[in-house]
Amino acid sequence: MMKKIVFTMTMVLILATVTACTGSKVEDAISPEPEVGGGLRTAAVIFDRSYGSAEGDLQYETLSAYEDIPVEDIIDGLSSWSGLDFKVTLSNHEENGVIVDWAADSTLVAGLDDREQKEDFFFFDQESLRWFMMDSMYRTLQEALHEEVYYTMDGGKELIFDELYPVNVFPSDIPYMGSAFYFAHEDGQGDESEDRIYFDKENMLELSYPNSFSEEAIPTDNGGVSFASLQDNTRLEYWAMTEPEDDFLDRYNAKNVVEYGYGITIATVDSMDQETGKYTYGAYLWIVDPEKYFEFESVSDYVTVAVICDTAKEAERWYGLLKEEAVYISSANGRDMGEESVN
Repeated sequence: MMKKIVFTMTMVLILATVTACTGSKVEDAISPEPEVGGGLRTAAVIFDRSYGSAEGDLQYETLSAYEDIPVEDIIDGLSSWSGLDFKVTLSNHEENGVIVDWAADSTLVAGLDDREQKEDFFFFDQESLRWFMMDSMYRTLQEALHEEVYYTMDGGKELIFDELYPVNVFPSDIPYMGSAFYFAHEDGQGDESEDRIYFDKENMLELSYPNSFSEEAIPTDNGGVSFASLQDNTRLEYWAMTEPEDDFLDRYNAKNVVEYGYGITIATVDSMDQETGKYTYGAYLWIVDPEKYFEFESVSDYVTVAVICDTAKEAERWYGLLKEEAVYISSANGRDMGEESVN
């Protein structure tokens, strides 16, 4: 278990070392509001030493100024504190997000040279250095922009490393997810020994889900539970209901529906919050009539697992992971989801 480090300092940065599109939402999105009752504005610089662990090992630093703090200055803080070259160019993604293009002479791409490393930021190998830089940039921009982060390198090329475990290619059209996610899903469904378990006592069902989500089950209004992602705003929800409508797929306006038999259906669902007007995008898994398919007495007529995301692209990715059994349900009598009946 890694110990979470929280260390706060303050400083004012004046010079920027990266470029951004003038007048773009990258500039406009990040002007942190002043603290209530004063003119001092603050922004967080976050160093992430998780190295694939879902527990997280974060170090927080604080920039402060009596004027707006642009995103360039926040990124400059990563370089100033660590002594590493976080040299990037920012631009807007065609959807909801920011593209971070790592320069060829950034420390991430070029590697460590003969520079004298800072004692608190000392690296013995390229792998830990690369995960540290990508995770720290990701965490810092997520905190500042609340948008998806896409990585490229050297003028828009795919970000590719000769060697990096467990993945070395980061497609430009898929948002970066943090090292803990890639380590948990290195085989498409995560290391089963690292999966988290939630037990539904009422229905005697066991939910197995990736450790990129929290183990804390937060009750929801529909009687189910929700698990927050440890990397972004994605959340995983689980609930069981009685007396479903026959047309529940139509009621959810489900898309990309795949019915596997054994009561299992997987689909994508777009929905809008009636109060805020904000859209969310989900990858859903339903098991209809669990009593029949798990061969035990159940109080519910169907169970639902939903991964709720901010973007359609992220929902599509989880749709694929659900089809690869990244989330799994089994019963107290030992029968697994989709197992052939012995009767």
